[in-house]
Amino acid sequence: MLRPMVILRIVVALAGVAIVVWTGQQAIRTFVVARAVRLVLNRAVFISMRRIFHLVVRLKGATADRKRRDAIMAHWAPLSLVALPGVWVVLAMIGYAATSGPWTSTASARQSRSADPRC
Repeated sequence: MLRPMVILRIVVALAGVAIVVWTGQQAIRTFVVARAVRLVLNRAVFISMRRIFHLVVRLKGATADRKRRDAIMAHWAPLSLVALPGVWVVLAMIGYAATSGPWTSTASARQSRSADPRC
């Protein structure tokens, strides 16, 4: 019978694999698919960035002045596109950390150090 900790480690590792695969699919579909496809991650990044830019517009007091508002919002799409690969990299790093993290523990590190004759 598997111990609960082993089951938890397997679940975390599988979740990490799922995150890496999902992020890779989102990135590939963004670049490869020629037609417009709604992707959850892209949509989340663009909506989050739009909320940030709307907050900036409100803080700058540019809600009434259409020219100032448009000047600020003109940077929204380009910066969102630049942020997208960064989000992919962060998610891939989280996924890879989840796949390798459960298999490295402090107990195994202590055992390997005590087995090392140099220590």
